[in-house]
Amino acid sequence: SGDHILQIGEVNVGGMGSEQVAQVLRKVGQHVKLVIARLVTDDSNVDASSREEVFVASEFYNLQ
Repeated sequence: SGDHILQIGEVNVGGMGSEQVAQVLRKVGQHVKLVIARLVTDDSNVDASSREEVFVASEFYNLQ
């Protein structure tokens, strides 16, 4: 179901609703560091019950 934003700058947004996350994004300014989770699987070797999320820290983004 896509990427999940875990952290915006120093703010942990895990468990926040989409409107709360949008409010945090509006306050960060022009550059922000995001921490995201992306589900990574090789469907030929992994069944659905053993899928694991891999966390990826991004570089700074320019929000202009």
